[in-house]
Amino acid sequence: MKKDETQKKGHEDTHSHSYLPIHNSVTDFYIHVPLCVKKCHYCNFTSFHSTDNRISQYLSGIEKELAGFKPKNTPRTLHVGGGTPNILRGKNAVSFISCLQNAELTHPAEEFAVELNPELVDRDYVRFLTLEGVTRLSLGVQSLNEKKLRFLGRIHDSDTAVEAFKSCRASHAKSVSVDFIFALPKEDEKTLRKDLENILSLSPDHVSAYALTIENGCRLFDDLQKNRFKPPEDDKFLSLFTLTGKILKDAGYERYETSNFRKYFSARSVHNSHVWSGKNYLGFGPASVSRIGNIRSKNVTDLLLYSKGKIITESEEVTEQQRRLEILMTGLRTKGGIRLGVFSNFERNKIEGLIEKKLISVTKTRCLVTEEGVPLVDEITALLSTMI
Repeated sequence: MKKDETQKKGHEDTHSHSYLPIHNSVTDFYIHVPLCVKKCHYCNFTSFHSTDNRISQYLSGIEKELAGFKPKNTPRTLHVGGGTPNILRGKNAVSFISCLQNAELTHPAEEFAVELNPELVDRDYVRFLTLEGVTRLSLGVQSLNEKKLRFLGRIHDSDTAVEAFKSCRASHAKSVSVDFIFALPKEDEKTLRKDLENILSLSPDHVSAYALTIENGCRLFDDLQKNRFKPPEDDKFLSLFTLTGKILKDAGYERYETSNFRKYFSARSVHNSHVWSGKNYLGFGPASVSRIGNIRSKNVTDLLLYSKGKIITESEEVTEQQRRLEILMTGLRTKGGIRLGVFSNFERNKIEGLIEKKLISVTKTRCLVTEEGVPLVDEITALLSTMI
């Protein structure tokens, strides 16, 4: 989908968000920790191999960025992601949490979530997090199949992942979520079923089940270009996608977004749900993104610059059509769908075929993708985008 031309301008300031129109509606916050023990083969996010020096640089930068910042209202959500946030341990973890506390971000009304990698989880650490107010732990298990873990470049094994989950479950966190990746090369239905059933035997409150995507900038992309493996054919992918949804549904999990399943309503990711619905949010940390009204911005990715407080941001004025397209793309992936008011030129006759095939459902006020249509959500989105 080709984006409209936008106006861009660079900013350099000791506080990256000083120019944004911060107002009372901004109560959702994201903190990016771009440090990892080792970059996974499928990852193209901004992250760096962790060293003592880089941890110091990050903590120096986040302290400067948050200095003097106070939300105008009580935060609703705070989500700490990465990277590997739990690479900050001991005194580094204390310093990090102190920065968040000084900015009055650590007692959100609805959710304080932290992403964790299994190899750095123990009971004392997660107890520390929950005592500091963390309510949701998101554990990057990805798989309990050793071959899959090696292909993905994960540095933990299945036993480590299971013990990490038990540590999370023993904490006082209100919910524990696990990430799961499927549709790897050569993966078949039998392998998938066994892997996912092993995950479900842990009884997580929430499962984020992602089909493997291979994008430019990751090691798997280079391997694919060199024909070192072949991704699943379309029919195989569809079979694995459908099977994943069925296994989770049969186990009592509700799909509330294309890749996200909750065991009960309050187990959902509140922060992500707000972002998917188009609410404003502020991001802190290198390469973090913010969106307020029609302004979208991104922090500098250079860790050294960031550590010095020169948090250069690139801002972009988003057109009304772009905002509608964003709402369409994220909203159609959710159970509630989107309001018909998002469309500037809704033509029901263009989608009668989708309705007849029960791939989408249209009421007087909303349009949503049915369970049968979920595997085709990208194609459905492309068709509906012509009416924005």
